[in-house]
Amino acid sequence: MGSPGFNVSRELLLAIRQANSQRVEFLVEGFTSALREARLRKGSAKFEGSLWDLACAVQRLAQQPLGAAQFWEEVAEVVKSNEAEMQPRELALFCHSLRGQRNPALAPLLLRRAAALREDLTARDLQMILQGLEGLRRESTDALNPKLLESLARRLSQLRLDPDQPWQAANMLHAFARLRHVNDSELCRKIFDFAQEGLGAWGPKELAVLCDACAELRQGARRSLAQETWQSLALRGAEVCVLAGPKELADLARGFMRAGVPRELVAPFFEALEDRLTSPAFCEHLSAWDLCFLAKALAHQRCPVRPERPQREPHREMRPYTSWPLEEYVGRRVRDFSQMDLCSTLNAAMRLRRGPELLQLWRRLDVGALSPPQVALLFSAAAAADAFGDADAGGARPAFGMLRKILPQCRALSSLYTPWQLAYISQALEVLGDEHGLGLWPTPGHGLEVVEPLCARAQEVVADEEKRRLICESLRKSRIQGLFLRFSFDKYCQGLVSTMPAEPPSFDSVSMSPGPGPGMEMSRSSEGPARASNSQNRLVQYLQTAAHPMTCVFHAAFKLVVLLVYIYGRYVDGSYVSTFILCTIFAALDFWTVKNISGRLLVGLRWWNLVKDDGSSEWVFESNPDEGNLNATDRNVFWGVTYVWPVLWGVFLFMNILNFSLDWVLLNVMMVVFAGTNLAGYWKCSTDAKKRAQQWVESQGMRAVAGAMGFA
Repeated sequence: MGSPGFNVSRELLLAIRQANSQRVEFLVEGFTSALREARLRKGSAKFEGSLWDLACAVQRLAQQPLGAAQFWEEVAEVVKSNEAEMQPRELALFCHSLRGQRNPALAPLLLRRAAALREDLTARDLQMILQGLEGLRRESTDALNPKLLESLARRLSQLRLDPDQPWQAANMLHAFARLRHVNDSELCRKIFDFAQEGLGAWGPKELAVLCDACAELRQGARRSLAQETWQSLALRGAEVCVLAGPKELADLARGFMRAGVPRELVAPFFEALEDRLTSPAFCEHLSAWDLCFLAKALAHQRCPVRPERPQREPHREMRPYTSWPLEEYVGRRVRDFSQMDLCSTLNAAMRLRRGPELLQLWRRLDVGALSPPQVALLFSAAAAADAFGDADAGGARPAFGMLRKILPQCRALSSLYTPWQLAYISQALEVLGDEHGLGLWPTPGHGLEVVEPLCARAQEVVADEEKRRLICESLRKSRIQGLFLRFSFDKYCQGLVSTMPAEPPSFDSVSMSPGPGPGMEMSRSSEGPARASNSQNRLVQYLQTAAHPMTCVFHAAFKLVVLLVYIYGRYVDGSYVSTFILCTIFAALDFWTVKNISGRLLVGLRWWNLVKDDGSSEWVFESNPDEGNLNATDRNVFWGVTYVWPVLWGVFLFMNILNFSLDWVLLNVMMVVFAGTNLAGYWKCSTDAKKRAQQWVESQGMRAVAGAMGFA
């Protein structure tokens, strides 16, 4: 091959121009071997040929599908050894050629040389150097020397940029942002003023790169821009929106979202964006990444970030904030979403009031592997879904079910949250605790275990005293709401028990009741003082006065099971089908028990409906002829529960009618029919028994009078 210098570089350029891939491969292999041998022989990779020719050859080879990794390693060694000899143009070519090699150790050296040559750099040289440094550092977490980057930024501020090459300025600002030079307000103002001056030449690609760079900048750098600048950029973005591709449109939306300016200034772009998104032909080409960022940008523009609860108006449907059928395209590409992108998309969709059934997709997430940002986004999505979601549309129930599932992970990550994540979680807990406090914290200790670590974390990381106070108040309020609802429920149950009579009625009903003989009655009397001295609740004492205590229990037990199943399925779990089936089964058992057992034993009544051969129906009633044998406790339990049961389901029916929850209305109607049928049957049976008893008394009275008058 000869010495690795001028001739080999020129031969490489000639072979590349001739598109002779075999000769290129042969020359690269020989050139690599020669460079390695020279480096090992001399102890350094000092290049003896023309650096300019080598730089030109390397730049052309960077555009070829070259798989010789050793060649690029040798080129990197040449660059390190010849740092002091490189001139601006050679440095620019080497930086641009090596940008795809992911060599973080080479970037500080090239940056140092660029800073030394900064006064001689042209706009094109600076662009190639910055793009090369960005590529070399793309996978590195260490920051470059900020002072050297500052010197390059000052050089850019001195250069006169070509208005006909807008992509050049956009790429340089984008490279500075990726190199973590993100607080330079002077540089930001320079690039954006340049963009505003020649805005007619900026197409969708250049605007997308500029907006994507703006999204990477810090808020302090963006704050220096005039509002007129953003307004003119948004108008230009609306003009080129129809020409933008999916990724360009997503970058534009992301940049305008992160601009930090009043929403009305960038509204023209988002109006044009929505018109574009309603085109099915365009949306078919959107990737999962594009869907995620477009949904986030639209949600940021259309509705507040804070999960505030609007005033519910059940009679009026709350319209979505966008006409873009987001849920359709998310459903098609759901397999392509990463866990973070899916959380962000769900959050955006709920805030847009679009497709509340999308919230069911949280089941595709690995709940145990959720990160703090993902937990915060899901909490915010749950609050937004509960605030606008109708139960029929799948809003509140899946939101609440999802929140309960991720609460353990929320507690496990309590020491890692940042201020914005704590704000999202606290607001969501307050919103959902207000509606579902009783189910949100199954026990008082559960709420304490989740809320207190979050409050402690807020005290550590939230610097602003007012924000810290609001976060802690929201967290503790959510726990207090749950405890208050549970306390109210317990007090209500205690009130029901306290209103029940502790002693049997004054009339002698126990002695008339069938069952125990004299020996058993004496045993009960002798045990009375002992039982009174025991710590038994009033309900048990009250049931002890009944002649059929087990029948009284089962008379209410099936009803209690139906009620608990309904409350859990309706307001906690949200599973309509299983709730409907279980309620129907237990309601049928209750109906049969009351109709055939409870009524006969407790009040001496029984009814059924007889269908005759001609198809007509007839009510048949039976009653105990001796009502003096009835126990007062049995009678009170039977009639009290029988009257309250249909009234309770009538209340549930009325509430679901107001909420337009038609599926639950169907279940409520069925429960009312079950309860009302038994009540109507026993009421008619009781009325018939009283009528017959009155007729019997009247007949006995007439017979006695007739006997006294001698007509018997």
